[in-house]
Amino acid sequence: MALLPAVAFGVPEASAKEPRVLEPLGAWNVHWDESTCYLGREFGTRERPLVLRFERFAPDNDFGLMLVGDDLSSIRFGQEITVSFGPGDPDPNVLKARTAETTEGKPVVLVSKARLREAEDEDSSIPPDVENAIGTVALEWKRHALVLETGLLGKPFEAFRSCTDNLVSRWGFDPAEQRALKNRPRPSSNPGRWILPNDYPLRALTQGMQGIVNFVLMVDAEGMPTGCTIASAVASDIFKKETCHQLMDHARFDPALNAAGSPVASFYAGSVTWIMG
Repeated sequence: MALLPAVAFGVPEASAKEPRVLEPLGAWNVHWDESTCYLGREFGTRERPLVLRFERFAPDNDFGLMLVGDDLSSIRFGQEITVSFGPGDPDPNVLKARTAETTEGKPVVLVSKARLREAEDEDSSIPPDVENAIGTVALEWKRHALVLETGLLGKPFEAFRSCTDNLVSRWGFDPAEQRALKNRPRPSSNPGRWILPNDYPLRALTQGMQGIVNFVLMVDAEGMPTGCTIASAVASDIFKKETCHQLMDHARFDPALNAAGSPVASFYAGSVTWIMG
């Protein structure tokens, strides 16, 4: 038997696929519950749809994204995905995915703190003309890529803002006055010290429970929290109760300032991740 020498051939690493482009199936839909606004649309085909939903629980440049569809089945919990709002996104979002399933077994991917563009400063809003120049949402992970042909986002985001204005009105504030603030409330103490490891609820700890809680604090003109609302949560009630309890006890702020520079009442939105470390 002849022995042939072994020869090693270099195999190029697989590169990302060409993006799969999904067209919209219907119109944008804005809806809300008592504490959160949603802007959603379906893409793809009736046989293989993909749902994109923006979520906001207070006026802000940041928003959450929820995506549902079989095209997402390869995304794993904690995996980084890149979300670009194009064309020409100068600073794409690189975010860690949380995953779940619908009751029908469809993959669900959730990401937090996405934004269309970076604002000039923390109190500035993204201008409407920027929203109206964005017409696609692109997703990339490992060797997968999707492009959703959203159409220009100006009018959908205008409706989205109207929804969050309604939330502000329900909290007892004037939306126009809140938009005109010189400064929003800013933490005067370290938010990382508002809730400590020793505050982890004992029952949740013994049962291995974890969760994420989105909250809104009402902050008076002295910088003190006067009320706590749970906007949304992927968590049990025990985390919701403990989040508000600890924040009301420990959160402190430099108060919001109106256009004249005077302290006024306002609100502060944030999230707490309860995770065993």
